[in-house]
Amino acid sequence: PLPIEVTARPIPSRKGLAEARFAVLDILLDLSEKDFGARPWIEKIEQVADLARLSAEVEAFCASPFGRKHPNVHDALRRAAGS
Repeated sequence: PLPIEVTARPIPSRKGLAEARFAVLDILLDLSEKDFGARPWIEKIEQVADLARLSAEVEAFCASPFGRKHPNVHDALRRAAGS
């Protein structure tokens, strides 16, 4: 078998977090125009301080009763969060 090369991922910068958080918020804000139930999730995402937490909140959204009502946004949210 061929050797597997493992490369360390760079530590995400604050700019990376800001861009990912903005992308997730953009999706949730669009959703909130159709369903006001997205507002508490927007508030949670605004408080996220690192990419791991952002990813965890996106997964919590997708698994939540509210998130399950909107499966059409799950993939976009995960891509935006870098999950």
